[in-house]
Amino acid sequence: SEFGIDGVNYDPLHLDATTLLADRQVDCLLWINSLAPERPPPASECARIVIGHHAMRCEAQVFIPVATPGVHQAGHLVRGDRVISMPLYALQETNLRSCASVVGELQRAVRLHAHSV
Repeated sequence: SEFGIDGVNYDPLHLDATTLLADRQVDCLLWINSLAPERPPPASECARIVIGHHAMRCEAQVFIPVATPGVHQAGHLVRGDRVISMPLYALQETNLRSCASVVGELQRAVRLHAHSV
């Protein structure tokens, strides 16, 4: 996927992450993973921004730890084929921000920057 002023553009044929990273066609990789700390971003020579599980260990220029849905905050777990949606409930309190709030802030910053250029 790619992020732009209008939001996210999902095109798996033309925007395959593995191919784009291998061909050095990207300036920056935004990796989002609040559920599995054992799944860090792929190795790459491009800059990396990681919004991830607070226990994730990885090399990134920017790492923003976020709360885990179903542990620190409520949310929904949706199966990839959209057949099952399971509600998740917070089990403990945390000072970590939600992934949604961090992504929303990034989108606002991109829009502001795009309009100032």
